[in-house]
Amino acid sequence: MNKTFWIRIVTRGWLYFKIGHGTYLSYLVSFAQWVIILYTLYIVQSPFAYIFPRLLVFALTFTLTYPLLATIIGYIHYKRSPMYESEIEVTTEQNPFQYKIVPGSKDMFLSEYTILSAELSHRFYKQFNLFQKGEEEKWLEYIKVLKYLKDGGDIRLYGKD
Repeated sequence: MNKTFWIRIVTRGWLYFKIGHGTYLSYLVSFAQWVIILYTLYIVQSPFAYIFPRLLVFALTFTLTYPLLATIIGYIHYKRSPMYESEIEVTTEQNPFQYKIVPGSKDMFLSEYTILSAELSHRFYKQFNLFQKGEEEKWLEYIKVLKYLKDGGDIRLYGKD
């Protein structure tokens, strides 16, 4: 087993750990702590103590109502807030595959097919003099860009080499 294999195992393990910890386990622990703190500080010494005489009753009530309220607020945030558009813009800018051909079937098959189709179309148009003024140069540039992307290029860097 080579060094790359172990690096891949460690980095994937770290990613899975972060997702499991950050998304699930720490959320559950912090949620439980929050329920206990709310009950202890706000319910026990308040007029609501007769409604929630035990922590278990409060925890069940809170656990049933809070996620519903949080989901409604989250829905409103995504559907009504101008912040959602900014979040999508930043996510798109940070995703390298917005600017490259995604590895896998698109890289191996679809990009080859697209380049072949563009080259065949170019030959057909040229043979029958179907290009208008300036169109052939644009078409050849298009094929050049496709080949650049097929070779792993980043569209943001095209022409800057």
